[in-house]
Amino acid sequence: MRAKRPFKKHLFDDIGEPTLASSAELRAIQSNCVKRRNLNSFYITIDVRLPVTIFWQHNTGLHFGQPKLTFSNYFDLIHPHWQSTYRRLTFAGYEISREMTPDGLAKKRSYSGYIPMRQQDGSYSWYKQFLLLGSFDKEEKIVHLHHEYLRLGPFDDLRPFAPEIATNGVVNEIYSEELKLAAGDAIDRELKIILTNSSYRNLLAYRLNTVLVDGKWTPPSSSRMQELLSLNQQALNKANTRILRAAKVAFPKCTLGSVGTFAAFLNEIFSSPDE
Repeated sequence: MRAKRPFKKHLFDDIGEPTLASSAELRAIQSNCVKRRNLNSFYITIDVRLPVTIFWQHNTGLHFGQPKLTFSNYFDLIHPHWQSTYRRLTFAGYEISREMTPDGLAKKRSYSGYIPMRQQDGSYSWYKQFLLLGSFDKEEKIVHLHHEYLRLGPFDDLRPFAPEIATNGVVNEIYSEELKLAAGDAIDRELKIILTNSSYRNLLAYRLNTVLVDGKWTPPSSSRMQELLSLNQQALNKANTRILRAAKVAFPKCTLGSVGTFAAFLNEIFSSPDE
């Protein structure tokens, strides 16, 4: 059984005011965002002290028709089936950043992930999210998180990649795996909501038998799944159709060519599940 990072409710307690130096550096980051004039991106800075608020924003009106987003408005723009995943990734990323020993490279640490958000016309698009550590209090606790979002394309046409955390541009594999596990927990709960119990068990069987071959997640053969699930081909096809039909409400169509390819996608992005 893999060790999973528990959510700590006190994570955002006892955070002080940002230091003058870190506040100045954050303003420089924000100024640079404005100077880029990138119409395909929007930017927000979040104050993580409770209650969480949006401290600064740019280009949100262009993307969502709301030039002054509140944190609640912002969260509601996230695809409803991906909100819990976003929440877990944010908490895990913040906690990991606090645990990493301050070494002068704190402001060069970054998190990247993918999130589907609702456009003005009601459709959803994938955004690549870059999260930078913005400002710190005198005890080096994070006060502001700076988010940069790049619009990639329509929800159903693109597949997201696994989240990563890096320092000075170098990916930290251990902490990145923790992010995947955190997101995987949330996605697993989402799958239990949208799938029937039998469909969930069948998909789990696919995922547990999808293995890495030459660095690529490879699903089991149809004959192997018939054997594992004690189903003939016709019954397996019907069971798989039910899984794919239900999954369309939460996952991009490009990942749903078959249950096998869907299982491989889930394992790649969110790690293989526990038995």
